[in-house]
Amino acid sequence: HEASRLTVRRPQNTEQAQYSLPFAVAALLVHGRLGPAELSGAALAQPQVLDLAERVELVEDAAFCARYPAERVSRVEIETTAGERLDSGEVKPDWDVTDPPTDDDLRQKFRWLAAVRLPEARAAALEDAAWRCDSLPDAGQINRLLADN
Repeated sequence: HEASRLTVRRPQNTEQAQYSLPFAVAALLVHGRLGPAELSGAALAQPQVLDLAERVELVEDAAFCARYPAERVSRVEIETTAGERLDSGEVKPDWDVTDPPTDDDLRQKFRWLAAVRLPEARAAALEDAAWRCDSLPDAGQINRLLADN
């Protein structure tokens, strides 16, 4: 239910794209991954993604909605052009209250996202500073690493 409220099939910006399930699903299917590059800039206007996003249909499942917010559950069904139906079955997202990310998971995600905008050395320094932020004398070090040079 919550996801269907945020549906924008032709997003105009990254914020709309990342919260639009039809667009995100289409981008993932077309590109084989979903990250900053697929949710920003020229990627928002790719005809193949936009066409596929128009064909993504969101259907609320009352049983799944009843479990929200304690659980976030979904199912994906795909009908191929050949008429074959593929069904994911019930799935839950990675990383929730009962199954939080590991330190390694968080570091890997940080590196993947930081690589889009920061040089490797600066990203590594920022990762280190963020990881030990509770022992930094002040947050200025993190601010300086985030600031554009």
